[in-house]
Amino acid sequence: MTAHASLDGIAHSPARKAATDLYYEKRGRQLFNRAMRLHPDACDAVDAFIRLCDDPKWVLQSSSTRTYEAGIIKHIELDIAAGRYEPERAIEGIEKITKLLEQRRGKHEAQTSRKKCMDVTKEEVQLIADYLQKRIAAEKTDIVKRALCLFVQLDPRFGLRSCEWERARIVGRTLVILNAKFSKHRAPGVDRRISLERVPEQIVLGIERLIGMIGTLVEKHGSWEKVHNILAERLARICRRLCLVRISLYSLRHAAIATWKRAKLSRIEIAALAGHISIKTASRHYAPSKHGWDPKTVCVKADPQTISVVRQYAESTSTFKFPEPWSPPADWTAPSPSMSP
Repeated sequence: MTAHASLDGIAHSPARKAATDLYYEKRGRQLFNRAMRLHPDACDAVDAFIRLCDDPKWVLQSSSTRTYEAGIIKHIELDIAAGRYEPERAIEGIEKITKLLEQRRGKHEAQTSRKKCMDVTKEEVQLIADYLQKRIAAEKTDIVKRALCLFVQLDPRFGLRSCEWERARIVGRTLVILNAKFSKHRAPGVDRRISLERVPEQIVLGIERLIGMIGTLVEKHGSWEKVHNILAERLARICRRLCLVRISLYSLRHAAIATWKRAKLSRIEIAALAGHISIKTASRHYAPSKHGWDPKTVCVKADPQTISVVRQYAESTSTFKFPEPWSPPADWTAPSPSMSP
């Protein structure tokens, strides 16, 4: 592994280039922040790291275990230098952490943007939103920051796939979303509708602003794919600056679905809200209820027609026929992109 022991028996990082040392120091801070958010009752950094590494569901590639160990040891070394605990405590902790990281080694699935972080917390999203709001106050003309700030606050409530925001519209008191997976017969119709009757007016206005801003960005950059890459890259950069584990745009959809599960919504209603034709998709591929946020914040309601389609599919999958495509009403227009957040 990465660490070795000095003559006095204290484990520490081997000599390395300054840039590499700074990289491990930053990685150590990221892991420490993550560990403390997951285990706020930890008595010190060593205890937090041990509990972080003791999660049997955490599967890491060999290269990741080496990097994580180096970062953790670097963080502990700095703590010892600051006098936060005795070297004996560090030696004992590092030995345990090393053994736990060995146990975490395994065959890891290739990470895509959809798999980087399924357990994003409300506190992490709030840190990102606060950071963006401060930057927006200093530079009000940056539409990317404004759109991303709204996105990170709204998507955990509504659970849209990021590409679905481009063609989402508010019709009356209903959010109408064109389903991204309909062409592959994985959605309950060409669109799904979410009632906004119980949604605070301020949030509804935020949805209108976000849709307008995304429309402006797509027009400016030529395609949603380019806009997605810009937003995703900006979010990744902010996570690095705040020493957060990488959070993707899709992580926020995981947060929404996990919260619906925690709020005890039925599998049929969750599928209808998420745009799934199968009630099994959310349980198989999305974050579990334990990662959900406060269930009292759930104010969305699926459209009865969409719920009916999901129920019919669940009851008779083999004979199910998809409904005819839906035509948008005459007032299907985007809100003004000039509206500010």
